[in-house]
Amino acid sequence: MSVFDEDVLTGAKPSVARVYDFFLGGKDNYPVDREFAHRLAAACPAIDFWAEVRWNRLLMLRAARFAARDGIDQFIDIGTGIPLTPNLHEVAQQVNPGVRAVYVDNDPVVLAHARALLPSTPQGATAYIDADLRDPQEILRQAAATLDLDRPIALSLVAVLHFVRDDEGPYEIVAALRDALAPGSRLVITHAVKRPDLPDPLRKDYEQVGIQYQAAMSTGTLRTPEQVGNLFGDWPLLDPGQVDVPAWRSEEHIDVPLWRDADEARQDPNAPATSFPSRAGRPGVGKSYRPCSSAAWPTSPRPEGRRRELGRRDHRGR
Repeated sequence: MSVFDEDVLTGAKPSVARVYDFFLGGKDNYPVDREFAHRLAAACPAIDFWAEVRWNRLLMLRAARFAARDGIDQFIDIGTGIPLTPNLHEVAQQVNPGVRAVYVDNDPVVLAHARALLPSTPQGATAYIDADLRDPQEILRQAAATLDLDRPIALSLVAVLHFVRDDEGPYEIVAALRDALAPGSRLVITHAVKRPDLPDPLRKDYEQVGIQYQAAMSTGTLRTPEQVGNLFGDWPLLDPGQVDVPAWRSEEHIDVPLWRDADEARQDPNAPATSFPSRAGRPGVGKSYRPCSSAAWPTSPRPEGRRRELGRRDHRGR
């Protein structure tokens, strides 16, 4: 989306980025965002949004650490959102100080906080791109100023593709990004999903998520697990394959000092933005999970094979 509602920027209407920031425990949100978050939670009582958003965040960080340990030293994070420590590059640079990361978002709310993403280790580098997911060639063109697109890259599309409508070509967008990445690259996606397999009230609550976002922000498209799986094309999935977000390598703990007990923030829509773990303890830790509204498929290395030459020339500026 390239044109933003002035009411969103001034805080008269809720913002996707600021609502997510509130669920994560950040401070960069307004009363209207917190009110929407609590209204959403009230409309979908079977879903613990505070826990689920944190599970998404933890998966992104665990996937980044996993990729860095596997030798990946370049990252692209599209749909970055408002920065919140630890950020992706901070976790990856703990493994390899030479990691280079490019963050991408086109939300002016995020752009105002982009400086927080720029500090890096002396050996590594970070950059912020003001670009739209719906223009993958522009993202790749700008990313080439910081990253070597002829070497493997870990691409993160966490909690962003459900804000791309079907008529905007989500499959074509992801295919353009996939096809431009070098063999050995990785891809991680989380996506809000329809769960027709679940009994009520869970099934109805998952459907209500999309309805609430559409009503308040005119965005939000849920897809079935099969539809989300198709976003990966022929890329093989890394074990454990298609899973609910909390179940992906949950034994690997990521420390997020900001998070604390949830209950008081849940009770008061006007309470200061704070963060907290799931009701069961540290989010993402444990072996028993109820169904989650998002599903993740981190991939194995990109298969060997020829990339689309047109895409390569476009994003390399040749």
